[in-house]
Amino acid sequence: MTDILSDVPLPRKQSTRMLNEWPIENLESGQCFIVPCGMDEDERSKIERRLRAAASRYGRRLDRKYAVRRLDATQIGLWRTA
Repeated sequence: MTDILSDVPLPRKQSTRMLNEWPIENLESGQCFIVPCGMDEDERSKIERRLRAAASRYGRRLDRKYAVRRLDATQIGLWRTA
């Protein structure tokens, strides 16, 4: 049976997005960062989708432009272009 509790503070909501995982907001125009992603194609695709989605969100929110590119089989880069 589950106990009913009173006076237990509600924890802060935690974002499911990984916006703090990468330094997207701190990039100046012309700067980039590289994310290692391993050799597995599924892992690369997942990281690339997450990077593109984060770049899109930051771009809309901060009125900036970003580009995401695969550098090789194990790295993906994100550049601030404007």
